[in-house]
Amino acid sequence: MSFYTDPNGGSGFPQMWTVFYWAWFAATAPFIGLFVARISRGRSIRQLILSILLWGTVGSWIYFAVFGGYAIHLETNNVLSLTNILANDGEQAVIVELLRSLPISTIVMIFFVVLAFIFLATSLDSASYVLASIATKELKDEEEPARWHRVVWGFILSILAISLISVGALRVVQTSAVIVAVPVVVLYLLFTISLIRSLKKDFPKGG
Repeated sequence: MSFYTDPNGGSGFPQMWTVFYWAWFAATAPFIGLFVARISRGRSIRQLILSILLWGTVGSWIYFAVFGGYAIHLETNNVLSLTNILANDGEQAVIVELLRSLPISTIVMIFFVVLAFIFLATSLDSASYVLASIATKELKDEEEPARWHRVVWGFILSILAISLISVGALRVVQTSAVIVAVPVVVLYLLFTISLIRSLKKDFPKGG
């Protein structure tokens, strides 16, 4: 999957999904890392890595296994043609029809919308928190950025997201993520060197 580009079929799937999510993770990792480090004061590096990589990976694996397996079941047993819906109406319609096929679909869809809203709200809050922390002059470790400063950044990010979606829907967002990720990937080398130096300074004997 890492090296598959579909040169013969030309479906565009690797570019739209694999490459996009690589770029998405690369572009969002710095502010997510700063946010996690900020709220994880007092925990060890081992606890931090296990909590994020282990439980986050397990949760994602369960989610994709359940919904992906259910979607394959619907398609292979001719219960619901998700491929036709995808070709005619797009990804959003596939999600809606998949949820509609579940028992008590109305409750499931309401629950899905609430979870999506919580996810977007927490993501926006963490992004505005990190940006406000970086933009605040001489912010001490134990201090929090001003609430009005966080609100301003949240408003700016909201307007930016709405503008990108209004201009070209998901494709513009994907292209923007890839463009932003390119210089950030180069900075990861500096981040790694800085981390190693900080660890050697804090733990000179490797303890």
